[in-house]
Amino acid sequence: MGYTFQPVGSALATALLALVSVQTSDQKTSGNLELRLQPEAMDRGVPQEFSFLPVNHTDHDVRLPLPAIECSDSYNGEIRLHLVFTPLKGGPVGGGGCAADRMDWPPIMERVREWRIVHPGETLTLKARHGQLHYDGQQPGRYEFWATYSPPSILPSDQEKLHAAGIDFARESLTTNHLTFIRKR
Repeated sequence: MGYTFQPVGSALATALLALVSVQTSDQKTSGNLELRLQPEAMDRGVPQEFSFLPVNHTDHDVRLPLPAIECSDSYNGEIRLHLVFTPLKGGPVGGGGCAADRMDWPPIMERVREWRIVHPGETLTLKARHGQLHYDGQQPGRYEFWATYSPPSILPSDQEKLHAAGIDFARESLTTNHLTFIRKR
Protein backbone atom coordinates (compact mmCIF):
# COMPACT_ATOMS: atom_id res chain seq x y z
CA MET A 1 0.00 0.00 0.00
CA GLY A 2 1.50 3.36 -0.97
CA TYR A 3 1.22 6.61 0.94
CA THR A 4 1.82 9.96 -0.73
CA PHE A 5 1.03 13.57 0.05
CA GLN A 6 -0.38 15.82 -2.65
CA PRO A 7 -2.15 19.19 -2.78
CA VAL A 8 -5.94 19.18 -2.83
CA GLY A 9 -7.57 20.28 -6.09
CA SER A 10 -5.49 18.20 -8.45
CA ALA A 11 -6.82 18.47 -12.01
CA LEU A 12 -6.38 14.72 -12.51
CA ALA A 13 -8.47 13.85 -9.44
CA THR A 14 -11.16 16.26 -10.58
CA ALA A 15 -11.19 14.74 -14.07
CA LEU A 16 -11.45 11.19 -12.69
CA LEU A 17 -14.33 12.11 -10.45
CA ALA A 18 -16.10 13.75 -13.40
CA LEU A 19 -16.16 10.34 -15.13
CA VAL A 20 -18.24 8.79 -12.36
CA SER A 21 -21.83 8.03 -13.37
CA VAL A 22 -23.57 9.31 -10.25
CA GLN A 23 -22.52 11.08 -7.06
CA THR A 24 -24.90 11.80 -4.25
CA SER A 25 -24.28 14.52 -1.71
CA ASP A 26 -23.83 12.65 1.55
CA GLN A 27 -20.21 13.64 2.16
CA LYS A 28 -19.50 14.13 5.87
CA THR A 29 -16.70 16.45 6.92
CA SER A 30 -15.39 16.54 10.48
CA GLY A 31 -13.97 19.54 12.27
CA ASN A 32 -10.54 19.01 10.74
CA LEU A 33 -10.66 16.36 7.98
CA GLU A 34 -12.70 15.31 4.97
CA LEU A 35 -12.58 11.85 3.37
CA ARG A 36 -12.68 11.50 -0.41
CA LEU A 37 -12.94 8.35 -2.50
CA GLN A 38 -11.15 8.22 -5.86
CA PRO A 39 -11.75 5.31 -8.29
CA GLU A 40 -8.78 3.97 -10.25
CA ALA A 41 -7.77 1.12 -12.60
CA MET A 42 -11.11 0.93 -14.40
CA ASP A 43 -12.09 -2.40 -15.99
CA ARG A 44 -15.25 -2.36 -18.15
CA GLY A 45 -16.76 0.46 -16.14
CA VAL A 46 -15.89 -0.73 -12.61
CA PRO A 47 -12.88 0.42 -10.53
CA GLN A 48 -10.39 -2.28 -9.63
CA GLU A 49 -8.58 -0.01 -7.17
CA PHE A 50 -9.49 2.93 -4.96
CA SER A 51 -7.59 5.74 -3.32
CA PHE A 52 -8.87 6.94 0.04
CA LEU A 53 -7.99 10.58 0.60
CA PRO A 54 -8.18 12.13 4.07
CA VAL A 55 -7.91 15.88 3.39
CA ASN A 56 -6.85 18.49 5.95
CA HIS A 57 -9.09 21.52 5.38
CA THR A 58 -7.88 23.47 8.44
CA ASP A 59 -5.26 26.20 8.73
CA HIS A 60 -2.99 24.02 10.91
CA ASP A 61 -1.37 20.58 11.00
CA VAL A 62 -3.54 17.57 11.86
CA ARG A 63 -2.08 14.27 13.04
CA LEU A 64 -3.52 11.14 11.48
CA PRO A 65 -2.74 7.60 12.57
CA LEU A 66 -2.42 5.45 9.44
CA PRO A 67 -5.77 3.67 9.42
CA ALA A 68 -6.13 0.03 8.56
CA ILE A 69 -7.97 -0.63 5.34
CA GLU A 70 -10.76 -3.19 5.39
CA CYS A 71 -10.65 -5.81 8.13
CA SER A 72 -7.09 -5.24 9.32
CA ASP A 73 -6.31 -5.44 13.02
CA SER A 74 -5.29 -1.95 14.10
CA TYR A 75 -5.51 0.52 16.96
CA ASN A 76 -5.10 3.35 14.44
CA GLY A 77 -8.66 3.45 13.15
CA GLU A 78 -10.07 1.97 9.95
CA ILE A 79 -11.18 2.86 6.44
CA ARG A 80 -13.88 0.61 5.07
CA LEU A 81 -15.23 0.45 1.53
CA HIS A 82 -18.97 -0.19 1.29
CA LEU A 83 -20.71 -1.63 -1.76
CA VAL A 84 -24.27 -2.16 -2.83
CA PHE A 85 -24.24 -4.38 -5.91
CA THR A 86 -27.38 -4.86 -7.99
CA PRO A 87 -26.97 -7.45 -10.75
CA LEU A 88 -28.48 -6.70 -14.15
CA LYS A 89 -30.87 -9.60 -13.50
CA GLY A 90 -32.25 -9.93 -9.97
CA GLY A 91 -32.13 -7.89 -6.78
CA PRO A 92 -29.38 -6.49 -4.54
CA VAL A 93 -26.67 -8.84 -3.27
CA GLY A 94 -25.08 -8.27 0.14
CA GLY A 95 -21.48 -8.63 1.17
CA GLY A 96 -19.58 -10.07 4.12
CA GLY A 97 -18.15 -8.51 7.22
CA CYS A 98 -15.32 -8.71 9.69
CA ALA A 99 -14.39 -7.74 13.21
CA ALA A 100 -11.05 -6.97 14.80
CA ASP A 101 -9.76 -5.42 17.98
CA ARG A 102 -6.47 -4.98 19.79
CA MET A 103 -5.87 -4.80 23.48
CA ASP A 104 -2.11 -4.07 23.47
CA TRP A 105 -2.28 -0.32 22.82
CA PRO A 106 0.90 1.60 23.62
CA PRO A 107 0.61 4.83 25.65
CA ILE A 108 -0.84 7.72 23.62
CA MET A 109 2.33 9.82 23.53
CA GLU A 110 4.20 6.83 22.02
CA ARG A 111 1.43 6.20 19.49
CA VAL A 112 1.32 9.83 18.33
CA ARG A 113 5.00 9.70 17.31
CA GLU A 114 4.05 7.27 14.51
CA TRP A 115 1.10 9.34 13.26
CA ARG A 116 1.43 11.20 9.97
CA ILE A 117 1.32 14.98 9.97
CA VAL A 118 -1.07 16.28 7.32
CA HIS A 119 -0.38 19.96 6.65
CA PRO A 120 -3.14 22.44 5.76
CA GLY A 121 -4.53 21.78 2.27
CA GLU A 122 -2.73 18.44 1.95
CA THR A 123 -4.07 14.93 1.69
CA LEU A 124 -2.76 11.53 2.61
CA THR A 125 -3.34 8.99 -0.17
CA LEU A 126 -4.05 5.38 0.81
CA LYS A 127 -4.57 2.89 -2.04
CA ALA A 128 -6.11 -0.57 -2.10
CA ARG A 129 -7.01 -3.02 -4.89
CA HIS A 130 -10.34 -4.84 -5.12
CA GLY A 131 -8.91 -8.10 -3.67
CA GLN A 132 -7.97 -6.36 -0.42
CA LEU A 133 -11.37 -4.63 -0.42
CA HIS A 134 -13.31 -7.92 -0.70
CA TYR A 135 -15.37 -7.36 -3.83
CA ASP A 136 -15.31 -9.05 -7.22
CA GLY A 137 -16.24 -6.29 -9.68
CA GLN A 138 -16.52 -8.75 -12.59
CA GLN A 139 -20.30 -9.29 -12.72
CA PRO A 140 -22.60 -7.17 -14.91
CA GLY A 141 -24.65 -4.78 -12.79
CA ARG A 142 -24.75 -1.57 -10.81
CA TYR A 143 -21.98 -0.93 -8.28
CA GLU A 144 -22.52 1.77 -5.67
CA PHE A 145 -19.42 2.44 -3.55
CA TRP A 146 -18.72 4.72 -0.61
CA ALA A 147 -16.11 4.72 2.14
CA THR A 148 -16.15 5.43 5.85
CA TYR A 149 -13.36 6.32 8.25
CA SER A 150 -13.60 5.31 11.89
CA PRO A 151 -10.99 7.00 14.06
CA PRO A 152 -9.16 5.11 16.79
CA SER A 153 -10.70 5.02 20.23
CA ILE A 154 -8.78 7.44 22.41
CA LEU A 155 -9.57 7.69 26.10
CA PRO A 156 -10.70 11.14 27.33
CA SER A 157 -7.60 11.35 29.54
CA ASP A 158 -5.40 10.69 26.47
CA GLN A 159 -7.34 13.27 24.46
CA GLU A 160 -6.56 15.79 27.22
CA LYS A 161 -2.83 14.91 26.98
CA LEU A 162 -2.89 15.49 23.21
CA HIS A 163 -4.77 18.76 23.61
CA ALA A 164 -2.32 19.95 26.30
CA ALA A 165 0.56 19.14 23.92
CA GLY A 166 -1.12 21.22 21.15
CA ILE A 167 -1.77 18.18 18.95
CA ASP A 168 -4.88 18.21 16.75
CA PHE A 169 -5.82 14.73 15.58
CA ALA A 170 -8.39 12.79 13.58
CA ARG A 171 -11.22 12.10 16.01
CA GLU A 172 -14.50 11.98 14.08
CA SER A 173 -16.07 9.42 11.76
CA LEU A 174 -16.16 10.42 8.10
CA THR A 175 -18.19 9.31 5.07
CA THR A 176 -17.48 9.91 1.38
CA ASN A 177 -19.94 10.62 -1.40
CA HIS A 178 -21.52 7.57 -3.03
CA LEU A 179 -20.06 6.71 -6.45
CA THR A 180 -22.06 4.56 -8.88
CA PHE A 181 -20.69 2.53 -11.78
CA ILE A 182 -22.44 0.32 -14.33
CA ARG A 183 -20.90 -2.78 -15.85
CA LYS A 184 -22.95 -3.95 -18.83
CA ARG A 185 -21.14 -7.23 -19.61
